[in-house]
Amino acid sequence: GDFTGYIESPNYPGNYPANTECTWTINPPPKRRILIVVPEIFLPIEDDCGDYLVMRKTSSSNSVTTYETCQTYERPIAFTSRSKKLWIQFKSNEGNSARGFQVPYVTYDVA
Repeated sequence: GDFTGYIESPNYPGNYPANTECTWTINPPPKRRILIVVPEIFLPIEDDCGDYLVMRKTSSSNSVTTYETCQTYERPIAFTSRSKKLWIQFKSNEGNSARGFQVPYVTYDVA
């Protein structure tokens, strides 16, 4: 319910543990939108997308997806959520680990 905050992988900036599953929801008041910044994200390179971070409207895999990755990106990206609220999930498998992420967000008034 806060206007600002961040989500981060467990143990950040250390490596996150195997078999982790974290979920967050960002549900701002009416007429506010969510702005997300991903400064960098470190996930192991695996053929089958072993560890991933996804942001969408609800937990349903059919809902509007704003962001999804299972790769390392060292360049920052900023974007506004495609939905009024966000359901966010980070999941890691039993295999390789990495540093993960710390992702700040803010909400702002829609004029």
